[in-house]
Amino acid sequence: MVLADFGASVVRIDRPNHPSFDALGRGKRSIAVNLRHSLGKEIALEACRNADVLLEPFRPGVMERLGLGPDVLLRSNPRLVYARLTGFGQYGCLSHRAGHDINYVAISGILSLLGRKNENPNPPVNLVSATFDPCMLYHRRKCFAERNPGVIEGLRGTNILDGGAPFYEVCGIAGGFGSKWSTPPWTDGSGTLGSISLLPQMKERFAAVFRTKTRDEWTKIFSSKERQVFASETEANPAPKLQRTPAQPETNCLPEIGEHTVEVLKELKYTPERIEELLKTGTVAQHQIGSKL
Repeated sequence: MVLADFGASVVRIDRPNHPSFDALGRGKRSIAVNLRHSLGKEIALEACRNADVLLEPFRPGVMERLGLGPDVLLRSNPRLVYARLTGFGQYGCLSHRAGHDINYVAISGILSLLGRKNENPNPPVNLVSATFDPCMLYHRRKCFAERNPGVIEGLRGTNILDGGAPFYEVCGIAGGFGSKWSTPPWTDGSGTLGSISLLPQMKERFAAVFRTKTRDEWTKIFSSKERQVFASETEANPAPKLQRTPAQPETNCLPEIGEHTVEVLKELKYTPERIEELLKTGTVAQHQIGSKL
C-alpha cells in the first residue's frame, strides 16, 4: 500500500473465487490466477519478467513447488527483488508451521502485555507482528523495565504505559475515542491531583471529563496547548511524508478479487482471444461479469 501511495503499480495475485482479507489494499490491483495450473504459472512468470519487486507470503518451499522460486524468477529477471514474508522465517523448528499475526505476538510474549487489568489480552490488529519484530520488542521491554522500575513491572493494565495511568491512556469521548498523554504532576488548574496511589480515582475523573465533548471540540481545545492529546484515526495516512514527491493515495474502494484480471493481462500483451480462453478454462477469473475484451 505504501508503494502504491507513492506511485508504484502494485498488482496482487489472488486465488480465484477466494475471499479477500487485505485491509491494506488501497491502490492495489487484483488479478485472480490459479497458480497450480500450468497456464497460470506462465502468467505469473510473465508478470515477474518485467517487475521490480515480488513479495511472497507463503511458508518455505511453496513457491518452489509452484515452480516460482527465486532461482526460476531471477533467471528471467536478474534485477527482480525477491522478498519473502514469512511469520516464522525460512529456517528453524517453526519455519514450516502455519501462523498468523496473533500467534507471533503470543509466542514472543508481547501479547501478554496488551490489554486491561483482569481481562483477556487484546490482539493488536496485526500492527505489532506485521510491522515490527516481536522478539526485538520483547527484548526492549525487558531491558526498559529493568532500567525503569514501576513503568512496566506490575500486572497488565496497572502500569504507567499500559493503561494503568490516566495520563497515558485511550479514553472515550462523545462520539468516539481518543488518546491522551500529559506529563506529571497532573493538575486541573487548581493544583496537583495526587500521587501514583490515586491513579484509579484519577482515571475515573479523566474519563468522565473527556466524555463531555466531541473529538472536534477537544481538538480545538488542545490545539493551542502544550499537551499531547490526539484523536484516533480509522484509516492509515500515507507515510513517510515527502516534500518534493508527496504520496497521492487512491480514493477508490479496496479491490475485489480478480477485479483487474483482464486489465493486467492486456498489459502483459495477452490477446482478447487468449484471455477469453484463460477465463473459460478457469485459469484466471474476472470479478466484473461481462467485461469487454
